[in-house]
Amino acid sequence: MTTEEPTAQPADVDRPAVATRDGSVRLPSWMSGQDAAEPLTRGERARLVWARHRGKLLVGFVILLLLALVGGTAVLGHLTVERIRAGTRPSASPLSSASPLR
Repeated sequence: MTTEEPTAQPADVDRPAVATRDGSVRLPSWMSGQDAAEPLTRGERARLVWARHRGKLLVGFVILLLLALVGGTAVLGHLTVERIRAGTRPSASPLSSASPLR
């Protein structure tokens, strides 16, 4: 039990914009579905899809990027090994096989 007196509420209570003096409540347009009559733009649809699947899309993108890097490294490594086995090297410059100037 407390001996404190209940605090009195001020006479002018600041009510939210959705409530009126008679007690009826007006719903915002986003709750009533009035905004659904307008179709979403392409950017809005993309934003909603990204927000819903953000983690999955990010993980998928990172995996694809890693696979591309590993695949590119493997192909370049294979080509380098084949050139070494064949005994050919890419020339450093096209003038390296030319005769020296006098």
